[in-house]
Amino acid sequence: MTSLEVTVLEPFAAGVITRRAGSGASVLAIAAAARRAYDELAVVLVPIIRQAGADALIARELHLTKRQCPDPETREAPAEPFGVWLDRQYP
Repeated sequence: MTSLEVTVLEPFAAGVITRRAGSGASVLAIAAAARRAYDELAVVLVPIIRQAGADALIARELHLTKRQCPDPETREAPAEPFGVWLDRQYP
């Protein structure tokens, strides 16, 4: 992903999550909104890209997550799918 794509997509993703959670939402509400957005996007994309494409997208997301938000205990990206990792962040 180019820096231009990141510049455009990060605010878009943040806006989608903020609209779902509401401004001033708690961390738990933001995490739940991110999960809902992820689940809704998966429902639309999976029939289009099938399993091989989904695996490639998840691998890429984990790579980006590792760079931007390393696990504080291991300094590595989580090994499980993003949704499972997101669920474990705030018990």
